[in-house]
Amino acid sequence: MRRLLGLLFLLYGLLLALNTTAPTLAKLSNDKVIATIEGGCTADLGSPPFAGLYGNCPALAPPAIFGRVFGPHVADNQGHAIEVFRYPLLESYAVIPPSNTDQVAGIIAVLIIVLGILLLVSDRKRATPAGPDADDSGTPSETPLASDT
Repeated sequence: MRRLLGLLFLLYGLLLALNTTAPTLAKLSNDKVIATIEGGCTADLGSPPFAGLYGNCPALAPPAIFGRVFGPHVADNQGHAIEVFRYPLLESYAVIPPSNTDQVAGIIAVLIIVLGILLLVSDRKRATPAGPDADDSGTPSETPLASDT
């Protein structure tokens, strides 16, 4: 049960990190671009950032098409030019700037990931036996003493 709970915490933390920490890193890189959102958008899946994934749209930025834009309510901006931040090392992906609550959730995501890893890999500490002649069950063994024979 402990490992299953650790796996669930880890996966939920990774979902939060995808939706909150990655956009915050893109904003910190300060690679700001004005992009025009094109059609063919996918809607948000679930209720991001805490329980789902953000939608995305193809985008056009001068001088060429650079890929897709992710973020909250990105489909509502079809046909408009908006300010987005490119992901570092992923030049064909950009994100709408995250809100302040998303940035706070990004910090919490890191803590949830660490908790999930700790639950997943740490062993449960078992109670030690009562004495030196106790067996693995924790009860004293029935070994006769030398004076009893």
